[in-house]
Amino acid sequence: MSTGIYTAMMGARAQEHALETVNNNLANLNTPGFKRQDTMYREIHNDVSKMDSPLQGEDIHSPVRFLPEDRIAGVMEERFSHFDQGPLKQTGNDLDVALQGEGFFVLQGPTGNRFTRAGNFALTPDGTLVSQNGASVLDDQNQP
Repeated sequence: MSTGIYTAMMGARAQEHALETVNNNLANLNTPGFKRQDTMYREIHNDVSKMDSPLQGEDIHSPVRFLPEDRIAGVMEERFSHFDQGPLKQTGNDLDVALQGEGFFVLQGPTGNRFTRAGNFALTPDGTLVSQNGASVLDDQNQP
């Protein structure tokens, strides 16, 4: 098969990942505490000394062949969040809290602690501070 098809496919996959990231950012635009994400790519075959190595495609999970003549440009390595400070706004709810600067609220999850910057909390009938989905907010001693 033509190496151009492999290169085009990898470019299309990179665009697919980029569109997924943009779609996620747009879908969560008004979600309290949401931090936008971005993608990072890395080149394949950027080390000429590995061109004939059977390990040249190591750690790449893709159904394409990895031959020196393919010269595939790159693959998505990871998605990451930007932790820039977002705008703060008054909600009028005494249980809505915002973090300015670094940090996270710690929530009690089913399999361990979860971290969030969304500070729109509520109280249970017994007075426990919880997130909108009912997870207990933990203090600095990991207690609700």
